[in-house]
Amino acid sequence: MKTITNNFKLWVMMLIGTLLAACNDPSAHLPEIPEVDILSSQTLLYPREGGKQSVSFESNRPWTAQILNNPDWVTFTPDKGDAGRYEIVISVIEQPEGADFRKATLIVNSSAAGKDIIIMQTGKPIVTTFDATGVSETSATLNGSWVYGGDDITVTEFGFALKSGNGSFEKKVVETTDETGAYVLVLESLEPETEYTYHSYVVTSEQEELSGIDITFKTPAMPVVKTIAELKAYTREIVTSGKTSVLNENYIVEGTVLSSYVPSADRPAKAVFPLGQPYIQITDAATANSGLTLYFKTAEENTFQVGDKIKIRMKDATLQHSSNGAVSALPVVSQIEVTGSGAVLEAVTIEHNNLADYEAMPVKIEKTQLIKVHTTDGTELWKDSDIWTLEVENSDVTYQMFVSTESELASAQKMTGSGYISGIVLTDGKEIAIDAAAISLEGERFISLLEPRFTSLSFDVDNLTIGIENEIELSLKYENGGSREINGSDIKITSNVEFTAEIEDMYTLKKAGGSIKIKVKLTPSDYTPVTFTVSGFLEGEHSSELQVIDPVVVDKGNFEGTWAIVGKNSESAGSSNNPAVTVSSLVLTGKQTNYNDSNAATDFSDNNATSPATYFETSITVNSGNLSLYGLSYEERGADGVEISVQYAVGNTNFTEITKYAYNSEDAVKNHDLKEIDALKSLKAGTTVKFRIIPLSSNSKDKYGIRNTTTPSIWGDVK
Repeated sequence: MKTITNNFKLWVMMLIGTLLAACNDPSAHLPEIPEVDILSSQTLLYPREGGKQSVSFESNRPWTAQILNNPDWVTFTPDKGDAGRYEIVISVIEQPEGADFRKATLIVNSSAAGKDIIIMQTGKPIVTTFDATGVSETSATLNGSWVYGGDDITVTEFGFALKSGNGSFEKKVVETTDETGAYVLVLESLEPETEYTYHSYVVTSEQEELSGIDITFKTPAMPVVKTIAELKAYTREIVTSGKTSVLNENYIVEGTVLSSYVPSADRPAKAVFPLGQPYIQITDAATANSGLTLYFKTAEENTFQVGDKIKIRMKDATLQHSSNGAVSALPVVSQIEVTGSGAVLEAVTIEHNNLADYEAMPVKIEKTQLIKVHTTDGTELWKDSDIWTLEVENSDVTYQMFVSTESELASAQKMTGSGYISGIVLTDGKEIAIDAAAISLEGERFISLLEPRFTSLSFDVDNLTIGIENEIELSLKYENGGSREINGSDIKITSNVEFTAEIEDMYTLKKAGGSIKIKVKLTPSDYTPVTFTVSGFLEGEHSSELQVIDPVVVDKGNFEGTWAIVGKNSESAGSSNNPAVTVSSLVLTGKQTNYNDSNAATDFSDNNATSPATYFETSITVNSGNLSLYGLSYEERGADGVEISVQYAVGNTNFTEITKYAYNSEDAVKNHDLKEIDALKSLKAGTTVKFRIIPLSSNSKDKYGIRNTTTPSIWGDVK
């Protein structure tokens, strides 16, 4: 008995240990997967009078129940319980006579498991109208639905009622709905630019018609076909340089694909000039501005081949106007249609090198020669270079050719002659180049206009004055300086009179071009014209002549106002030699705050003479007496080609133009005669006159300013 008792104790202890372990393991009490099984119908339909129905279900975990949105016409019990089999009784109150069909959803939840029980009560069908979709110039899809459950009402017809403008509704019957009650109708042959109104409807067996709300849509206008040149011109008009904009107009552009790029292992992004994005280039004519680059967001979007003829609906496309003037676009891919294939395009022979006009076009440039090969970082070399700089005969402007690494030209021998190149013009939004296709530079090289050369000799005065010492400035204008240095001792100056010249030991030439200024002093003793000849400065020899005249006596009256231009200031104080007149400061208003010498005002390309953004302004006020103005003088510096408008305004009147002239760097001193302007005569005490000097230029890089260390002046007579 003792042995049996001990074994029994051991067995009891093992059983207790097992039970304790089970108590500590929650999974020992719960099934692995929660489940709710509905044992009866999950859809309950009640008559208008309402009533009670029940749903049986079984859950293997504790459960709860709730009705979505808590409608006040449904109640149920119980709403929770432990694992096991249950029956929920659902009560629905009576539906008012003529009320709409209604529906609710009861959800039974058990942990992550749940089941829906649909509760419906008989009533009139619920008819809904949804917005039209796929609206185009001639088509649209109407969308609606009706929902109903019950046997006492039968729907015999459903569809849409449609009208245009102020016309009458016309019914269009639809045959089928989906399981949710939704139905559609595709309309064709609609009129462009027309407003349509429609609603969903159903008809019951009692001939009662029920409708959804009216919805209105308008078909867009038929697309306008634009040439690429027209689209690019419009883009430059509406999109600010360096910016992008989405096109709202319904335009269509057609063209032929002349190049197609998709990044790959064989064609990495760094081997392609424009941005490294997938793109195609298309053209529709052999004239300037007839090429366009179309970019894509992904490589999968670019399925187009060279020679494809395509039609692009440009509405909603993103247009880009690059800072270099080039125009490109990011179209909606679904709006591109291929209409043909296999087209072959001939290169357009251009006689100039304005590549921006032929962006995204095949071109051929003749009479050209290579002057430099380098990488994108500027390193000059031949092998592995990807930019070739070339020039056209009798042209002083260079252009660039891009040689992609996969091109056979990349491994060719350097071509040192002249001839032609052909390829497709492309841009990265900043630089413009030719993606080379063919090149033949085997002819004799021509004389380059891009070598440094001495182009002209001029002076800063128009005449010399007899009998006194004249200090003048010789201007030696050159081009293509290449940032090199030259010895002053190499510059030889001769003249038919005695003179002294201040020549520096060394001069550094600007890369593109400029002028060397040399001060000269001389005293003419007679009226013989004075001739200066300069040689030894780069290549060539230039002579220029000055007439000798008597001293000019300027009647300045008893009033003179002056401004001392010192340093890089935006304002120079004015002074007057006559207390009867007050002279205000000379102020530069606009984009840059200093205005002397080469640091002059810049980027006045948006200026106009009527309402300028950048200008010099001063004023004079008559304190006593009557003032008549005689003249205005100042010394200027800037860029050739800048146009200057000089204006005045008396009191609060509008500005009137005195003169408009083209600035010439060789004629830096400007004198304006004011004696013949009636409005500037006999100005009474208390009168203020404003003066403006307005630079005008289409080139945002041009500069213009009042020269440093000079003293502009205005003069007249007070009586």
